[in-house]
Amino acid sequence: MKRDISCTVCCKPVKSNQRGIFCDYCNRWTHAKCILLTDVELQQLSCCDEPWLCTSCLQSTFPFNHISNDYEFLMEASNNIDYQSLNFNPYLYDDSRFLLNSEDLDPDINYYNNIPFVDSYYKLPSEITCQVNDKAHLNFSIFHANCRGFVHNFDKLTSVISSLSIDVSVVAVTETWTNLNNENDYRIYGFNSEIKSRQHKQCGGVGLFINTSLTYKLRDDLCIDVPDVIESIFIEIVSDKMVVGCVYRPPGADVAIFTAYVDTILSRINKERKKCYIAGDYNIDLLKYDTHIPTSDYINCIFSHHFYPTVNKPTRITATSATLIDNIITNVCQTQFIPSILYADISDHLPIIIQTDSKLKKNNFNKIQYRRLFRETSKNKFIKSIRSVNWDDITADAADTGYTKFHDVFCDIYESSFPLSKVNVTRKKIQESRG
Repeated sequence: MKRDISCTVCCKPVKSNQRGIFCDYCNRWTHAKCILLTDVELQQLSCCDEPWLCTSCLQSTFPFNHISNDYEFLMEASNNIDYQSLNFNPYLYDDSRFLLNSEDLDPDINYYNNIPFVDSYYKLPSEITCQVNDKAHLNFSIFHANCRGFVHNFDKLTSVISSLSIDVSVVAVTETWTNLNNENDYRIYGFNSEIKSRQHKQCGGVGLFINTSLTYKLRDDLCIDVPDVIESIFIEIVSDKMVVGCVYRPPGADVAIFTAYVDTILSRINKERKKCYIAGDYNIDLLKYDTHIPTSDYINCIFSHHFYPTVNKPTRITATSATLIDNIITNVCQTQFIPSILYADISDHLPIIIQTDSKLKKNNFNKIQYRRLFRETSKNKFIKSIRSVNWDDITADAADTGYTKFHDVFCDIYESSFPLSKVNVTRKKIQESRG
């Protein structure tokens, strides 16, 4: 019987002049370079009397061999996710770090001990309640959702926002899947919008919806956009000199490169000594900070700039996994805040929100605004006018000319049926002006 000399990884032949290792279970060869074996490691395995198994044989014989975390093993083995028991807390006491557990010796613990870390709780949107009712001020809150495309889920997003009993200050969104032609088509009542679409290919995109009671300016100097690595958008709330941003890291992007760009952004913000909140889908599972080196490096990076995550429980939950990849990081440590993870079906990510006791001064708007009134009498007038038009004259023309005529006629009827009326905003009811 001819022995199979194809590599178990790349399926190319393992030649006699190439470095390879033999699997004692399936009797096949594997290139040393395909499994990143050094010359020293290959020599040690060659001299060892114990059998060596390739990755395929290990996975078929021991399906959980790649799992080093006890929680992950129990979830995989039982096919049952106890996501509420998973918790991000890098400052739990660790016997193996007995010196660094001293508050006097570990500078991170010494600093972050004074920050009121709060557990995140899973809630329904209807359970988010307003803490303080102050007409002159707005308690700062920031909401984030991965939308997986406005074209599919924008209505779900607006439904969740409208169901909240609080006035959200800023809504951050990732994966808008918009483009330059349609990014201005998506509006949320009571919010101004700033959308930044991905330009080099489809999907991606980030955006911010800012409460109309707040004055803000764009911070293009903080925005870093590198294809397939990082997408970001930043604003500054003028009244409080507070920076608010939204960041998206595409799946598969090099975490080390992404961390380097985050380091640059946080350095710029710290030089200005301004309060900052950055929401986003980072696609970095913080629950693996102690087993995954790039994740640990990312955590160390934001901690080194006095930023910290406010959400500490999984935000993306499937039948076989629970990961903490969406978060809102901040450098504000003198503020009480309530982080919540919402049960809402916007996408496969759960939206998150934090409420704070920071008060933002509202704008003094003109009390008189103009709106259209869609009364039954107005609707009937509109329908009657549309039916009375002789459309034959329009359809007889060429397509471009006909459309222009149709548009002009339709807009004239719409304006006459639903004219703008003066509204007194302070009385919370619409009053039609007299002349």
